[in-house]
Amino acid sequence: MLFVGSVNTACGQVVTKPQKANETVKLKFKKKESAPIVKAKLHSPSKAAIYEALVPGLGHIYNKKIWHLPIVYAVFGSAIYLVKDNSQKYHKYRDAYADFSVYMNYLNQDPQYPMPLPEPTAQSFRKIRDFDFASFSENQLKSFKQALQNNKNAFRRYRDLSYIYLAVSYVLNIVWATTDAHFFDYDISDDLSFHIRPKVLPVNNEMQGMGVNFVVNF
Repeated sequence: MLFVGSVNTACGQVVTKPQKANETVKLKFKKKESAPIVKAKLHSPSKAAIYEALVPGLGHIYNKKIWHLPIVYAVFGSAIYLVKDNSQKYHKYRDAYADFSVYMNYLNQDPQYPMPLPEPTAQSFRKIRDFDFASFSENQLKSFKQALQNNKNAFRRYRDLSYIYLAVSYVLNIVWATTDAHFFDYDISDDLSFHIRPKVLPVNNEMQGMGVNFVVNF
């Protein structure tokens, strides 16, 4: 008597053909094709850092945090303004101090000198105070010169601090964008709740016990 049958297994379908007496039955298994593994594309903190280093604000756009841009450009705008303003004032007092030093040599020259010094044409200090310096005493001239020097040194210090402020803002902005990118794929749930649920606890092979399960969602 001949039998035709089919057997289903986890590996696939098994098919048997009509067999003759004393003939070995050969089983053929069909392998299931595994589904392709699709890897989720994660947000890259390194890309956010590179974008932010190239163009301030671009890393925040990559992080989809457009509302960060006003903060970024307000910080950079103030830093650039301070650098420009303090640099201009430093150059103003630097040139005024240099010109007044030459002008003092002109005022203090010996009248008996056979070749008197001509009056200097560069008098940028008059943009600060346009006085009749020829009528000033020696102490008054020195006091005005010292004031110019003090302002020159002060605005040079302010300019240097402004550059430091700009550099620190640039670095911290990159750190901000990079840190924000690390939390881009972090699952933050709005469900902040606390639940108490009963739970069956295994004591041994033959007995079970009751317990309490505390569940906190955050």
